[in-house]
Amino acid sequence: MTAGPRGGGRERSRSRHCRAIQRRLVFLEELPEAEATALQAHVCACRDCGRTERLFRGLLAAIRDMPAPEDAYWDRIAEAIMARIRAPPPPWMDQSSGVE
Repeated sequence: MTAGPRGGGRERSRSRHCRAIQRRLVFLEELPEAEATALQAHVCACRDCGRTERLFRGLLAAIRDMPAPEDAYWDRIAEAIMARIRAPPPPWMDQSSGVE
């Protein structure tokens, strides 16, 4: 038996709802308590959204565990950028070509 138009509509509606929920997962820790509770209830009941939440939380944990770059790293980056800005143009850039 094939699904009628109503079944397909519900599936599309649920899919849109799940996509909206999954986009909100980024802000899960920042949402107002009532909204976070409602979102968490959906995530617990929906296999796809639950899987996305677990993956997202794993990614956040991995990022939080990464060591922060030392200040010297940022100093080297800034120096490299300024060196490129101050450097003369490469020889292949013919200033007389009229191309600006």
